[in-house]
Amino acid sequence: MAAKPKIKFDAPRVSEDMALERVSADRLLTDDWHELLLIEDEEVTLTLERVIVERVIFRNVTFTDTMLHGIELSDVRFERCDLSNTNWTKAVLHRVSFTDCRMMGFQLTEATMRHVSIERCMADYMNMRFSDVKQLLITETAMNHADMCYTKLHNTILDQVELEEAQFSGTSLKGISLKSCSFRGLSIGAEEVRGCLIGREQAYVFAHIFGMKIDEA
Repeated sequence: MAAKPKIKFDAPRVSEDMALERVSADRLLTDDWHELLLIEDEEVTLTLERVIVERVIFRNVTFTDTMLHGIELSDVRFERCDLSNTNWTKAVLHRVSFTDCRMMGFQLTEATMRHVSIERCMADYMNMRFSDVKQLLITETAMNHADMCYTKLHNTILDQVELEEAQFSGTSLKGISLKSCSFRGLSIGAEEVRGCLIGREQAYVFAHIFGMKIDEA
């Protein structure tokens, strides 16, 4: 078995040992820069533009009808949050983690992402189209029908990710392993998959995608 790529990921530099101030999410509406906060156990509706958020923990927060255009997040943790159908167009994420979150239909288009992890999340139909991504870890997550077209993926690990009918048109998967991922079909071209690592069973899937037949004789 081939070893997994060794890629360095920096975790968010925030913890409750920092004596975070516990506040309501409405606090984010009061200024354009926020840090050292703990926001938890809320259902919120927000419309924000070009707000900076640093060293903040969101825990068990449900975001409804939320649009965060151009938001900048650094050292931020989302734990057991519901981000489904929220819109973060042109967001900037640096050392941000999503753990045990619901992210169905999450719009993260034209984003800049550095050192981002998505773990044990439900992210079907998530949209990362046209994003610029470096140091991305996605593990034990459902991303069926996700849209990752025309996305720059550098130093990316996909580990035990469900990718049924995910879209990768215009996105190179060179150097990325799909061996532990599950899918029966993808929207992808031969050029995009060049240099990607796949398992033996997945070779049959790609043969079907590209209209090839395998002679078992």
